[in-house]
Parts: sequence; C-alpha cells; structure tokens
Amino acid sequence: MKTRMILLITALFCLAAFAATDAQKAENAALKAAKILGWPQSTVIPEDAPGSAYLISSDGKGDDSEIRGYVTASGNPLEIAYNYQILDLFGMEKTKYQGRDARVFKAGKDCNPTGLTKALNEMFVGWIESIFGESDDPDKNCVTLHGTIVWSCRNYMFMATDETDEGGNEADVAAALYAAAQEEGLCDYGDTLVILAQAGNKPGSKKIAEFEKIAQKTNEYYAKNSYGKEAFTYTFLDADGSAGNNDWYTVGASQAGFDHQGYAEAAVKKAFAGTSMPQDLTFKRIIVVYSGSSKQADSANGVFSTADQWGDNSYSIEVAGSDRVAKVYTTDLIIVAENDEMGLWAHEIGHSIYSKYAVYDKWNHVADRYNYVDAWGQHGTIGSWGLMGTGNWWGTPLATNPVQMSSFTKESAGWLSYADIKLNETYTATAIESKKLGDTTYRLDDPESNDAKSYYLIEARDSSGTYSAPESGTVMYKVSYDGTNKHYVVNMIGPQTGLTEKNDTTKFEYPYGRATLHGAGAPDGATIYRNVPGKFRITLETETSAPYTSTFKVEEYIPRSLVGAALNPGRPLVAPPSGVVITANSLGPMPDLDLHAYDDRGGHVGLDYQTWQYENTISDAVASGDLKDDQEWIYVPEGTNVRFEVSSYKTQQFLARNPSFASSAKPQEYASTLLKVDSQGRQFEADGGSGSIGNGQTAQLKSPSDASLTYSEKNNPGFVGNSVCPLMPFIALFLLGMFAAKRIRLV
Repeated sequence: MKTRMILLITALFCLAAFAATDAQKAENAALKAAKILGWPQSTVIPEDAPGSAYLISSDGKGDDSEIRGYVTASGNPLEIAYNYQILDLFGMEKTKYQGRDARVFKAGKDCNPTGLTKALNEMFVGWIESIFGESDDPDKNCVTLHGTIVWSCRNYMFMATDETDEGGNEADVAAALYAAAQEEGLCDYGDTLVILAQAGNKPGSKKIAEFEKIAQKTNEYYAKNSYGKEAFTYTFLDADGSAGNNDWYTVGASQAGFDHQGYAEAAVKKAFAGTSMPQDLTFKRIIVVYSGSSKQADSANGVFSTADQWGDNSYSIEVAGSDRVAKVYTTDLIIVAENDEMGLWAHEIGHSIYSKYAVYDKWNHVADRYNYVDAWGQHGTIGSWGLMGTGNWWGTPLATNPVQMSSFTKESAGWLSYADIKLNETYTATAIESKKLGDTTYRLDDPESNDAKSYYLIEARDSSGTYSAPESGTVMYKVSYDGTNKHYVVNMIGPQTGLTEKNDTTKFEYPYGRATLHGAGAPDGATIYRNVPGKFRITLETETSAPYTSTFKVEEYIPRSLVGAALNPGRPLVAPPSGVVITANSLGPMPDLDLHAYDDRGGHVGLDYQTWQYENTISDAVASGDLKDDQEWIYVPEGTNVRFEVSSYKTQQFLARNPSFASSAKPQEYASTLLKVDSQGRQFEADGGSGSIGNGQTAQLKSPSDASLTYSEKNNPGFVGNSVCPLMPFIALFLLGMFAAKRIRLV
C-alpha cells in the first residue's frame, strides 16, 4: 500500500500556508526529534508535499525509508480541521495522542477497510483480476496497514510511520516528535504537567520517552472507560533538554525527610527555576515521578506511596523564574513511582476527575472504593471490579491492563446515569464495557433505609477485550452513606453459593471476588441473591456473550422461621491525618471486622482465612457475605444451635504487613443486633450490645435466644419509589392528612 501512503502524505500537507518563523520552528523540531532518535541530522522536503513539511528518516533515505517522521506548519486551525477530514476519508481511527487530536492506523491485516483505503484496494484488486481473472483468495479484500500516528497542536501537524514488517517503531518516533515540539514551543502547555524527580542517593534510570508511552496508554484507557469523555493533554519537562542524557531533576540528597507534598513542590520549583515565566501557570494536575518503587510495591525500601494530594483552587507553588517569582497553580499533586505501570497512573489521575459526590463534604473528586493503605478511611471495597478498587493492579505484569471503573464511579463522573428498578419486573443489562456515554445502569432502592443515598447497584460486566472485567457476570453493590464523615461506602456483594474467590493467572496473579450472579444454566452457577432483612431476591435468568448481556428478575422475598445476627463496625483503626493525601491501594487484607456463625455440627458461615472463600456450610443459612465498613448479617433456620462470633483477623494481617501502624492502632469498636423472623415472615430485632476487639482477636456475641434480649418488630420503609404501585403510599398519606385536617377544623 505504498500508493496509499503517498496519497496520505500528500493529503496531510497539501494545504499548508505558513509563516517563515513557523516553518523554521517546524524544521528545528524535526531536527531535534532526529537527534533524540539517533537518526541522521537532516531533513528533506517530501516528494509530494510543499515546503512546509519536513521529513526525517531512520536511515537518511527520506521517502524511501521505512521508518519516518514528519513535521509541518499549517496556516490556521481550519486547515488542520480540513486535513483531518481528508485523513478520515482513509478510515483512520479518531483518537488522542498525549491528549491532542490525533488519527491512527494500527499495524496489521485489516479485512474490513473503510473509506479511500477500501476504494484504493478494490481498484487495485479489480485491475489485477482484469488481467489474471477473478481471484479466489479469501484475503483479497484485506489490506496490510502500517503503524501510523498523526497528531496536531496549534497550527502544527506531525506524523510518525513504520512500514517495516515488524512494526511498532511509530510510537518511539511520535514520542520524539512530541518531546521536540514541546521543547521548541510549538505546543501550548497541556492540562497535565509531568516532571521526573530523583534524589542524589536514588537516581532515576528510565528515559522520559518511557513515561510518554505510559501517558499515552492512560489516555487510551480513559477513551474506552469514559466513552470518549476524558482525555488529558500532557506537557513533559526534561531536566537537560531533549539532547541530553539525564531527564531527571535532582531535588535533594535523599528522599528521606520529604513528605509527599514537599517532594512534589521541590520538583516543581526545580523544574521552573531560572526559566522565563512571564505569567503564572495553571495545571489541572501535576504528576511528579519519583525514582525507585512505591511503598505499595516495596514496603521495605519504598519511601513514598503513589498518591494524589487534593488542594483547593487557591493552592499554588511559588517558583523563581529568570525575571520574576511566579506561581504554578494546581488542584492535584500526584506522585507516582518510577516503576509504576499505567494502572497506577490511571488510578491517581482518576482522583483528579470531577465527581458530583463530594468527599468529606468538601472535595468533588472521584474517590477510592477501598480502605486506604493508611488504615483510616472507611469506604467499603469493590475489590478487582473497578479501577478505584484493586482493579488498577490488573494485568501481567501488574497494573498493565487495569479494569474499567465501576458503575458507581462512572455515574458520579457523569458518564452513565441510573435507571431505577421496580419489583416483580425483568431487566436486560448490557455490560458497562459496551455502553455509550449517557447510557444507564440499574439502581434498586434499599428497603431498609429511607435515605436516598442508600441503594443497591446492578451492573453487567464483560471479560473480553482490553481493560475488561475479571470475569463476565452480573455484579451487585451495596451503597450507603457515612453521614458522620461525609462520604459514600460502596461494597461489592459476593455470590451466595459456590466459590466466592477465583484466580485466573493468565490475567492477574492474585485471586479476585467472583461476580455476584453468574453461570445461568450451569450446574455450578450462582444465579440467586437473597436479601433477608430487605425482603427481596434477584434471579439471573439468561446470559449472552460477545458482548455480554444478562437478564435478571427482581422480586419480593418473604423469609420465614429464621434467627440471626448483624454486625456494625465502629471507628477506623487509626485516626485520619490532618491533610488529604489519597494514596493508591495495596494488595492484601485491609483493617476489617468479620461476622461468623458456627453450629454444633461443625457448620460455618463466614470467611475462611486459609482459602479466603466465604463459606456457607450450615444448611439453609443466608448471609450478606463479606462486606467492609458496613453491616454484615447471617441468618440460620430457627432451632439451629448457633454461635455468632466477631473476628479481627484481617486487621492483624494488615498490621503484619504495615507494622508502622501497630503502635497507634486502637481496638476496633462494633455494635451487634440479634434478629428473628417468625413463621409469618414478620421480622424482629434486639440490641445485642456493643464492644471492642483487639487486633487478631475474636469475641462471641449473644445468642438469639438469650433471655436478656428484648425484641421489637422491625418495620422497614420499603422500596420508596420502586414499589409495584408507588402511588398507593402517597394516596394513603394524603387521605390521612385530609382526615386529620377535618378533625382539627371540628375542634
């Protein structure tokens, strides 16, 4: 397809009308990119393009070279837009490169070409068949595409292409062009500033191009995850310029003595020191890459956690420019480790995205969906089912293929909306990996609460493709609101039957919690979720694949003749810090209290700390599963000789991995409730008392038959707005009000 490439190049540069200074900047950037790549220091004017285009090549052969880069200066943005229209005719994919408008061809065989690429191929095949007769080659309509990246900023356009059989070099060429363009001032500052910062005792080893690739992968992730809504424009600062060999700024003799904020501020001050600063600068986020590994990945040697520190709009860093003291403003100071992969970048950048739900009643940022590595936040956990849980670690190697955000986070960011569920109806769910911007995901009102911030979410998830879910299935979450600390608590609900944990080492080296509902029609499937205190059940009826969809039914469920217990956790293990540093998560158990039930036959309901499966070996028992920072409950048939117990084993495991918290860790508080359901389905509850438990200890709760307990009937608010006939409660209240008003007038 050499002809296609010639036409593509001609189209790209055919309209250029430029000023001499712009042309000189374009050529300087091309030469600088050639030097970065180690190519011959010369440019040529492409054969089919005017003098505004400057071509560099790997072997100095110009148009005849298989690996090439181009820089051109165009007259105005309208010409850039027109050029993109021409590229679209060739069927190039619309995307972003480092947050800038871009078009790409991905190397490989394409048997469904579009646009002019298809037309040219059909013309060529028709000409061949007119000479040699009709071909029976099944691949005759296929074309071999060579890796090509075209992007633009201001009035400049750039192209990187690799026509070798191996391919893949276009990414390196594009990265060199991007670095050169920034250094020559061809592009404005982006919304995201990236600085590499090392300490004297821990020098950085990776080149800036490695982080440019990670940044580009992060944008590719968000293009899919946010349905095209989010992209970030990056500006990378190079300590000694593109021609040098050291891309890292040195901020001190040692990382020791710095906190997260201090290290990031020192990096910004160093990067701008002595530079021309005619005006203050504002970035949405500043990413500082620190040398070495994070505390999450290497607790023994890591000094810093990978983290994002939130600031308000007035926060700034003063820098000493060559002519004035200037201010650099940002609301997010992100620090990532040199050895962090893209999943950690995507996670921390996620914290800088706007959320409609404020955290701590102050910060409108996307929040974590797990308990912080620093042991103080109580936000529940969704495990591997979202980027803001532990899904950022997915991939082999770790964190190279993170899962998408959960529906709660996507709705909070404005990419999806909620559709409310009614009882006794069947619904079809499309996997969130296949949805479009503005689509809906399902919400079920929490019948135990009259708080609109308490509800359940039901989402379908697809395990196929990149940035996919751990497995295909239908996942449920319990959502509540911590009114004291002003944030949401979100828990993924595990399956109530079968294995609750699974390990697929082809995707991830650690086990993950299985989808709540999965395996419709399979003998080992988990197809029913029963909620005893809420009196509802959800049944998975059918599933399809490629793409994954599911149908499920929500029904009223009346349990009978049961006894049980509920456990409510108290304050966190350690007190919150004074500043807000949102650290990335670590793998392994976090501080938590668990509820267990044991019968006199050796049956057990609760987490098995050897296998990490949630067991249920008591006949006809029903349980909430392992929830974090929210109520857990277990019911067993009436008449069962049962003992309920609280365990803080997971807290002990956390402190063993993080001994620095051991001295400040407090006993964890809890409150308990004992429960009964009679033969008519009426529910009763009694205060079981409160207590505290030391790390790694167990405590026995009162028996449901304890003579000291006083039971009262439990009346739930019901499905507010989600009942079969939502007008009936309103009508009843209206009539009651009319009757009361009439009585008042008679008096």
